[in-house]
Amino acid sequence: MTNQKQPTAQDLDTLSRQLGRPVRDVAEIGARCVCGNPLVATTAPRLSNGIPFPTTFYLSHPHATAAASRLENAGVMDDMTQRLASDAELAEAYRAAHEQYLSARARIGESAGVGPVPEIAGVTAGGMPERVKCVHVLVGHALAEGPGANPLGDEALAMMREEFDPTVCRCDGAWNTEGDAPQKDLSRHTRRLRRAGKTNPMQYDDAGTGPVAAIDAGTNSVRLLIARETEDGVQELHRDMRIVRLGQGVDETGEFAPEALQRTFAAVDDYAREITRHGAHPTRFIATSASRDVSNRDEFVSGIRQRLHATPE
Repeated sequence: MTNQKQPTAQDLDTLSRQLGRPVRDVAEIGARCVCGNPLVATTAPRLSNGIPFPTTFYLSHPHATAAASRLENAGVMDDMTQRLASDAELAEAYRAAHEQYLSARARIGESAGVGPVPEIAGVTAGGMPERVKCVHVLVGHALAEGPGANPLGDEALAMMREEFDPTVCRCDGAWNTEGDAPQKDLSRHTRRLRRAGKTNPMQYDDAGTGPVAAIDAGTNSVRLLIARETEDGVQELHRDMRIVRLGQGVDETGEFAPEALQRTFAAVDDYAREITRHGAHPTRFIATSASRDVSNRDEFVSGIRQRLHATPE
């Protein structure tokens, strides 16, 4: 098996066939099959059209992506996330994977001539460092950076072994090799949107990839991000941060102070208007762990639901 990282014209042709769309901004081949075909495309953190792209290691081989999808459908992500909450050693290793991912992205960005991408600073992919939201990301990371880089990626690879084994070539017939490589995006979500006649990215449906919103409420600040997925990656539409000091005095009183709730709700009111203006749906609200322990949790949850129609997680 070749260890060549630099993508060749043949590699790019193969990746386009594997993914069903033309690939762009591939900086390296993160991992290869024993026959030499790509398994993982390593993508620059900023695409040539200027859009930030946080998924550095993109799993491409159809057998690998199908096996990862089956694990997700079987509930593996929830099981892994629950274990992260109860297994301190695993949580520490997973956080180390997050840091390693950031380091690898910085290296790739520098070698690709992109440099730092502040829009995704500190953000990796797949739910790292606290949750598991995409097995594909973890497997891509494990394949590209090797055993030990991502403990849950290693676990997923072991569970996939009967369907996908990086030491066994299953490339024959795995993708269409006839004719020219795709010149248009033929991925599933794009085909579905085109069939529905939705050419405006602001018209994507609930199950699609249109504008979505995420709010992260910590003990000191509350942050908003509105973004949408395009054919070229993730496009940031709006970002904001407010200092609300939600955790003011919570260690002493065991509850959120009334003035802290007022500041937080005022910020969320503003965020709700931005979310409506962008037509973003759904909205996820991630709250500090203190929100699960305070005595006035119900007041906090009710206030967020009234403003966002979303339940704090």
